[in-house]
Amino acid sequence: MFFDLQDPADSAELIKDCYGLLRIPGATSGYAGTHYDIGRPSVLRDYDVGFFVAFDSEDAYLAYVDHPDHIALVEKWNSRWKSIRVYDIGDDRTLNSDVNQ
Repeated sequence: MFFDLQDPADSAELIKDCYGLLRIPGATSGYAGTHYDIGRPSVLRDYDVGFFVAFDSEDAYLAYVDHPDHIALVEKWNSRWKSIRVYDIGDDRTLNSDVNQ
């Protein structure tokens, strides 16, 4: 996810809140932070906070979406971001049981 905030000064608070979501069962790893500039002009920097979270299964991801902590974060921040871009990226090795057999 990439968040464009109404007030970029809120980035640290959002990052802290995102890390709280990693306690939701089924979340296996994640990271939240701001753009890391090492001078590569081809790297996009059109966001204030980025957040990545991985899950151990599709069921875990679906449970995360409906988890009260996730819903509370969305409700808290919905009016505080200008935009949010969410990308669902599947990994056939973990999400497709046929590949593992």
